[in-house]
Amino acid sequence: YASLIKEYEITVTTAAIKPEIAIKDMNTDQIKLIGDTVVVFNEKLINIDLYKADLVEKNKSLAEIDKNLLLGGAKFKLTSVSDPSVSYEATTATEGAMKGRLTFKNLKKGIYNLEEINAPEGYSKLIEAHEITVTPSAVTPELNIKDENTEKIKKYGTNTILVFNEKVLELKLIKASLTDKGAVSAGAVKTRLPGAGFKLVYDNTVSYSAITNGQGE
Repeated sequence: YASLIKEYEITVTTAAIKPEIAIKDMNTDQIKLIGDTVVVFNEKLINIDLYKADLVEKNKSLAEIDKNLLLGGAKFKLTSVSDPSVSYEATTATEGAMKGRLTFKNLKKGIYNLEEINAPEGYSKLIEAHEITVTPSAVTPELNIKDENTEKIKKYGTNTILVFNEKVLELKLIKASLTDKGAVSAGAVKTRLPGAGFKLVYDNTVSYSAITNGQGE
């Protein structure tokens, strides 16, 4: 639970007939008088667990995911939409029972943006931030993901998020003279050409650019 966000001044006037209690600048969402009793209300907070796994596990429940394919070292940031100065960062554990898992603790009700800052080595990260709505409750806490995409991110249970990343491949390109067209292996390419620029585009949204080095690679 959250604590009171400020101090309240309470004045007590004793009297033989009718003692009085007064609360200065009373906010009834946090504190109020019921008869001669001061009642304080605290907001319920929620913890969100996030698990990161290889994309091949996307159709499995959390209990079914291969523990060897849970991914440590993924760094995420959760930022309040209404107040961007409120943000949380955490990284999935790399070993032990917590491998592939992180927890954002003591979140208040609100809308947050979840973004992946760093992906584990050899994996792609989430391209876009995802909007997360958090509704803590002593009875039924809720968590919802806007535009949930089960290929990338999905809700599990009441307060758990599963994120899946695709393994990436390192593509090596050699720029060579036409005279080497008959080469049957990379090592057989003799006349290599430096300074050639290439651009690789995926799904019209992601692009990679590179220039061949002194070895034409």
